[in-house]
Amino acid sequence: MVEQELTAVQLATLDEMTCLTNRRGFMGVANKILALCVRNQIPATLAFIDLNNFKIITDQYGHAEGDRALVDCSTQLAAAFRSSDVVARLGGDEFVVLFTGTSSQHAKKTVTKFSASLEQQYEKADGRY
Repeated sequence: MVEQELTAVQLATLDEMTCLTNRRGFMGVANKILALCVRNQIPATLAFIDLNNFKIITDQYGHAEGDRALVDCSTQLAAAFRSSDVVARLGGDEFVVLFTGTSSQHAKKTVTKFSASLEQQYEKADGRY
């Protein structure tokens, strides 16, 4: 019974397509992490990532290609950030990263590096997405 409950919770908090934490899962985890950060005076930074002009991909190439672009982006997101960072898909083309134990300057550099990496991926795909 416990196993079934854990499976149900995991399914309810995981984005099926990208395998990232979904909005519901993120809110639950983020609230607990932020409370811990406040209590222990640990710095935390929240980064919102919105894929610009994502609608153009689905309009030009179809939903299957749009889904593939989201999965590719999610894979890069998971690889770009530390395992201790909480990476989630809020919905559509919106993602969030919660950094803990790092300065906002370091978080900004990391997000900028990720953005450049994503741009390179886009260029390799010949502007396809």
